[in-house]
Amino acid sequence: MAIELARTDPNFWQESLSLIARSYAYGIIPSPAVTRSFSKFLAEGLVLPLDVALEIVQHPEKYPRSLTLSIEPIFKKMVDSHVVPVGNVAKEQHWFEV
Repeated sequence: MAIELARTDPNFWQESLSLIARSYAYGIIPSPAVTRSFSKFLAEGLVLPLDVALEIVQHPEKYPRSLTLSIEPIFKKMVDSHVVPVGNVAKEQHWFEV
């Protein structure tokens, strides 16, 4: 439910994240259907705000494992988009020029 709210209105992400953390603290774990639904949202291009993703990654003990695992591809994509090939660095820094 919390994820569905955030999916329909990105302004609800912080509130949804707080609800998920509180529920998890009380032992409420999302069903496999909810986990699949969240993964599907991500695959369809659900925009997860960076601050929300960072909160989940920095405090994984607060959130269900299924949620923390689903964040990994988001960060991988973000990191991959900023990787500079070593060949470009070598060229820019003139590593092999005599």
